[in-house]
Amino acid sequence: MFVVIIGIVFLFCLIFAIFLVIHWLSARGRFMFLDNVVHDRAEIKAPWAEFRETAWSFFWFRFWFGQILGGLLLLFLFIAAIPMLVQALRPDEEGLSLALKIIQGSSNIAELQALTKGSSYFLFLALSFVLIFPTLIFWGVAETLLGDFIVPIMYLRRLRTWEAIGVFRAALMPGYVGGLVVYVIVRWILRIATGLIALLVILCTCCFCCLGFLPVVSSIALLPIAYFMRCYSLYYLEQYGPVWEVFPPKETLPPIHENPVLMV
Repeated sequence: MFVVIIGIVFLFCLIFAIFLVIHWLSARGRFMFLDNVVHDRAEIKAPWAEFRETAWSFFWFRFWFGQILGGLLLLFLFIAAIPMLVQALRPDEEGLSLALKIIQGSSNIAELQALTKGSSYFLFLALSFVLIFPTLIFWGVAETLLGDFIVPIMYLRRLRTWEAIGVFRAALMPGYVGGLVVYVIVRWILRIATGLIALLVILCTCCFCCLGFLPVVSSIALLPIAYFMRCYSLYYLEQYGPVWEVFPPKETLPPIHENPVLMV
């Protein structure tokens, strides 16, 4: 038994460490990819070192933000499940039958309704909708705003995450809430569409010796989608004024004369 507990703890620590590494690489990669998109280059070392402090700030904010919301979701799930747990733990035959139905994952609503007299099951759904669904929506909106606005603000002004959020609230939100809502909706529609395209690309490349599951191949195949989504938010941000222009001004070529003088 002791060995099993040690194994479970070790497995949990290993999964948590992998989770931290992935999120840390994601934070560093966001700024590195943003810098390469802005300057139209493929640098790794320079942006990796330049945005080290900024990426660390973003990593820790997302980590604690995710931990808090994840804990709230677990709490809300437990609260929503209380009616079903209470009825499932009743020592009579009806409660035992309900517990078996829950364990088996029965989706027959009519049968569960007849078994519970329409009480605990639908109360669970109602509480889940009231508590869990808004939390998931808030989490999704927050992640969209963090990636599409907070990261570019941090990139432009070399700010920490909380400072960039303050700038976003003071400079971009007043008078533009409706536009931001429309942007988030369109962004989610584009994400769903690009996700389906990415899945199609992976499935198509998977037909050739599972190439779609290789990180290098899948990253190259999906790079145009990532590039488009990154540029989409940057160009939208530039509509708020010249101070939010992320891309450097393009060099203008001298005008071409209609009748150039040929030098012999």
